[in-house]
Amino acid sequence: MRKVLLSICLAAIFAGCGGRGDDSNDGESYEYLEEWEMIDHFVERVMGDTSTFYADLEDEADAIGVDIRTSPDNRIKIYSWISGGGTSPSWGNVTQFRDNNGEVVCYRGLPIMGDDADYTVTDILMANNLKKSPVYFFVFYAKASSSEGYDALCAAEIQNGRIVPGPKFKHSANVTDRVGVSYIIPDWYLRTNGDGWEWMFNYDADTKQLYVPQTVDYGTLINRYSVYKFDGKNFLYNGEAGPWNIHSSLKEFFCLVGIKEVENHLLRIDSLKSGNLRLALWNNPSMSRQWHKPDLVLSNGRYNPKTGRREFAITNDIKYEVEGDYYDVTLFLTNKGGIISSEAPRNAEASFQRTIRSSVEEMNEVLPGFVEPKLLYIMENYIVRVDSMADGGYRYASWKRSEAIDRIAKPDLVLSGGVMRYNDLYDMCYIFKNGEYSYEVPLDDLNEFNVYAHKASIVKDRIKKSYYTDELLRIIAN
Repeated sequence: MRKVLLSICLAAIFAGCGGRGDDSNDGESYEYLEEWEMIDHFVERVMGDTSTFYADLEDEADAIGVDIRTSPDNRIKIYSWISGGGTSPSWGNVTQFRDNNGEVVCYRGLPIMGDDADYTVTDILMANNLKKSPVYFFVFYAKASSSEGYDALCAAEIQNGRIVPGPKFKHSANVTDRVGVSYIIPDWYLRTNGDGWEWMFNYDADTKQLYVPQTVDYGTLINRYSVYKFDGKNFLYNGEAGPWNIHSSLKEFFCLVGIKEVENHLLRIDSLKSGNLRLALWNNPSMSRQWHKPDLVLSNGRYNPKTGRREFAITNDIKYEVEGDYYDVTLFLTNKGGIISSEAPRNAEASFQRTIRSSVEEMNEVLPGFVEPKLLYIMENYIVRVDSMADGGYRYASWKRSEAIDRIAKPDLVLSGGVMRYNDLYDMCYIFKNGEYSYEVPLDDLNEFNVYAHKASIVKDRIKKSYYTDELLRIIAN
């Protein structure tokens, strides 16, 4: 959806909607500029034209090496790029935000925290339930070398037209304005198959708790966390816990060994405090996630130095065996040492496309009569599809994620007569009524799906995968 909005926004900006307009590149074509020159022009435009705050510049920024981080409420944007330094880089940063009067403020540098060139922002978390105004958590990232990383989290608020430090963190007698961790980058990246960066920090709105990663042995991230709980003023250390984003049955362990996808399973291996290894397996790796209930758990694992495999016994004779580390993981099912079956690392993209095609075909069978599919969202807990209908309205269908997406059954809920609401470029959604309940499906996949009861939000879900009309029609055609 961002790509659709991008073309609209860029057309308006280069047509002269505030700021530099056609003169933004001083008569030069971007095609003939060095990357640093393109970044300079881009930053000049952002600094000189407040309308860029409302534009979707993601694709343009990505093409020239500028990262854009946006707060969940779309109120703060951080633009970052590498300005030199090799394996220990320096960063350039620009901050944009809307103050309490709705005015856009823009300045060079980070919102808070030390020397601008030493850090960049990799994530912005937000809490709406701590104070009258939101509290933002900026995740600052620094890189000491090609293998050493540092992440720090700082709380902040918007007050009197400025971004100012927010609640502090208390651990015993220590009171600090930040919490963070140094770690070995390749270790964590390889053990999580490149997907682990989103596990670093988390804010749990229900418990008002912050999760801060822990390390052992010179910076090895272990997927266990220090927990800080808000006491009305600051965050107090509340002990150690397992990660928030795995199933409750798996939270007790010492250290994550690795999480991988093979052809027919998502697998996770943990080292337990007992010294054993634990294997958790989920079927349907294209849609399974750690927070779903695993299909099989074996807690009797040992490393066999003779075979170089990690072995997990189902019976005395039958075992699952995992061979290899990092990228080259293979899962074997064996009987008395003989191989019954094997699963190589999964080609995730090809497999997922086959799964989506199968899902859409099944959906079309159980949901006939539509004029055009508008969107399909695969979220953390639900799958939602919206179609346009012959009467000019929209139809909503949803499935709980407990259903395997490649075996779509009858939807859990179907609603007709939906309408589109348009407030601004970033606030468009389909609305469906069901008695006292209102279902709001955003058109922008960076926003959240919401269900309201008497105007109170009772369900929120984050969108993991999104498919819009053109792509859905191609899937149907193929």
